[in-house]
Amino acid sequence: MSSIMEAESGKVEFVVPDTAHLMGGCRMGDDASTSVVNSCGQTHDIDNLFICDASIFVTSGAGNPTNTVMSLALRTADYVKQKAKKLELQASRP
Repeated sequence: MSSIMEAESGKVEFVVPDTAHLMGGCRMGDDASTSVVNSCGQTHDIDNLFICDASIFVTSGAGNPTNTVMSLALRTADYVKQKAKKLELQASRP
């Protein structure tokens, strides 16, 4: 990844010293004052911006989060497709 960044004149600012699943930075919830995204991964503050990775987790479980992340990403993609077909992607909340 560092080689790709540097080949495009980018600069690597930080490297996690070990493998990690970074969680909780964009928490999911109904209240915009305590969360970043709603239950569909759509941000409260920026219309039509969706986040579907482990950062939306409120807490971590005991296992690897990969399958849960993939499930959330699929659910978010289905939601976006459904709303796009109906031209309903103007609002931040479902």
